[in-house]
Amino acid sequence: MANKETELDLLKHHPKRLIVLYQPLLQKMIQNYAKRLIYFQCSPNNLWTHLQQFLPLILQRLFNKHGDKTHIKTLVVEGTRLLCNDFEDICLLESNSPQLAVKYYSIITSRVQSYINTQNLKESDADDVIQSVQEKLVLKVQGGQLANFHRGALVRTFLFRVIENLIKDVLKSLRTKKAKVSNSGTELKAHHAVENSVFQSLVGKIDLEQQSKILGSLLKLYRDVHRQKFELSSKVNYQFILGRKDLKGLELSDEYKVELLVVFGKDYTHFSTEDVWRQLNVFVNQIERKNNSLDALWKWFVRHRNWMTVKILFIQRYDGELRKKMTEAEKKLLTKISVRSLSKFVDDYFGEVVYAYYR
Repeated sequence: MANKETELDLLKHHPKRLIVLYQPLLQKMIQNYAKRLIYFQCSPNNLWTHLQQFLPLILQRLFNKHGDKTHIKTLVVEGTRLLCNDFEDICLLESNSPQLAVKYYSIITSRVQSYINTQNLKESDADDVIQSVQEKLVLKVQGGQLANFHRGALVRTFLFRVIENLIKDVLKSLRTKKAKVSNSGTELKAHHAVENSVFQSLVGKIDLEQQSKILGSLLKLYRDVHRQKFELSSKVNYQFILGRKDLKGLELSDEYKVELLVVFGKDYTHFSTEDVWRQLNVFVNQIERKNNSLDALWKWFVRHRNWMTVKILFIQRYDGELRKKMTEAEKKLLTKISVRSLSKFVDDYFGEVVYAYYR
């Protein structure tokens, strides 16, 4: 076994030889990490190649950081640990996996916590900031926006900078949010008065609980995939905060279920309507195994929302029959409420029914 002076000389001048010297230790650590790393999905052989390529550089950086009083074996163990985690991060990054944001949740949390009091961040706002940062990180990873990562650095170091910048962006938005609160929807414009009156005359004073029961019956007419599509679209459109019970029965992988909670598991009223539906479309396409456009999903939802509205009104007020095919009278009402000027009132009404059904 080479003595300490020899190992130091190898580290300074021939660091690759240290890999040969400590190969049994390195191979054992690789096998252990391949079992322990939560999201490890790559081959141990590929990890060994990664280690051979980057361990010499990492060892020299660690040596410069800790000085020559540190044992070389300690540096080898520390460098190997960093590169095993780094290899997992690279696999997640290259596959655009949202699990990367899940893995770094603790880092996001600790960095946000450090801003409390020092950056005018209240404790009560910390959870919202953490959620927003993780959501933005998921979107960046999925969208391939972190492709500018330079292999010469650890992914961890790179993500620290990304997370730090995201926190600053979210804090900036938080500080200006109250000043930008929109008053839209709080006042009814004069030219809507007649349209509102028309729609209210259609709805009347029907019992909301009874309407919600009809909604549940109508949902049973859908095929499983379409029902999942409509229910998820309804919940997101009316800004439900999703929980684990909302994941039951969804044709989604565990990875996408985690991401669904990341995006819609906390308040998202600050998202624009377009952003909400763009993100929803990702999950709906996974459920249907299709690649429909955002516009197609919105039109599909509006069409089925209007169909549901007509059915609920006619079943409750007129014939009481549960059938999927529409009568001529129902078709006329559908045409009447499908005009753009009535869209808001239809949406508000149906939202009340949806809330009554899921509460």
